[in-house]
Amino acid sequence: MNKLSKFYYINLEKRPNRNQNVIDECTKHNVDFNIIKRFNAIDGTTYKFSDEELKMFDKVDYKNRDFKYKIMGNQLSHFYILKEMIENNYEYIIIVQDDIKLKNNFIDYINNIINNLPDDAEIINFAFHKYAAYAHFVPWNLDNPEIEDNKYLIKQKKNDYVCLLNNTINPCSLGYIVTLQGAKNFINYINKVGFLRATDWNYNDYLLSKNIFYGSNIVLATGNTDFKSDIFN
Repeated sequence: MNKLSKFYYINLEKRPNRNQNVIDECTKHNVDFNIIKRFNAIDGTTYKFSDEELKMFDKVDYKNRDFKYKIMGNQLSHFYILKEMIENNYEYIIIVQDDIKLKNNFIDYINNIINNLPDDAEIINFAFHKYAAYAHFVPWNLDNPEIEDNKYLIKQKKNDYVCLLNNTINPCSLGYIVTLQGAKNFINYINKVGFLRATDWNYNDYLLSKNIFYGSNIVLATGNTDFKSDIFN
């Protein structure tokens, strides 16, 4: 992973079991611990949002939902990682949620994706659920051949490693690669329009609007059903 600057994972202080999950997955799949960085997730139920932060959420479509502050904390966690990427001039990073499960040979797949990115790539999803709705999700079987060249995911192949995802797919911000230009563009977008929807759909709508809703041709990661949602539970 010589081109990857950081492997971020988002983890709440009160979830040491999920923290251990990421450590175990990275150990199992030989992810370089020199680039792994835990991001202390913003707990929206206790966090003191500044006036400037609250203003970014003025137009969100979930403002009347019970889980509003949890989503806000999650969105700011992703947002501040992107800002950190820009501040440090990282060329490529990975961001994952802490319930991630990685496919065998994960590193080789990621290297191939980064080496074969479309010129306009900003965010490339590589982690997916087979089904997801609020607190409920069904993971993919990462050992099953059906996750390769998956017609459920792929709208158009760009090359052997990267595709345009079907418009109906929701990767749930579970795991994705970000380019430096992608981080800059998305931060500028949020600074202009604010957050409009939940974390995953904010990403999806932005990428679809630019026709750069990219993903891996193969499901490289999925969710761990040992853990329940920190947002919807």
